Amino acid sequence: MVNIEEAQKWQKLADMDLKTAEYLKNMKPLPIEIICYHCQQSAEKYLKGYLVFCGTAPPKMHDLDELCKLNFTFLQCLQSFSVSAVHHCCFFQGETEDHIYSYTQC
Repeated sequence: MVNIEEAQKWQKLADMDLKTAEYLKNMKPLPIEIICYHCQQSAEKYLKGYLVFCGTAPPKMHDLDELCKLNFTFLQCLQSFSVSAVHHCCFFQGETEDHIYSYTQC
């Protein structure tokens, strides 16, 4: 069962980590380790949020490769849909095209 509200919670947490990393880029000296940590956390939360959106409980792991593999199985099911249809799904509701594009870069 798809849980849009729960998926959006994961997305908001991921957004906060990404915004924190972006904010830290302006610090001197540059806290590269902390920036990388928040980037990893953001990617992990976006991937887990997509699993929740697809109706799967996210595993208790931090392995981005494994999370990508799990997400890929769901993405294969979406191959017949157009990109515009995916952009209009509820998971990205209210986001701008520029912001959606940043998700695909993770």
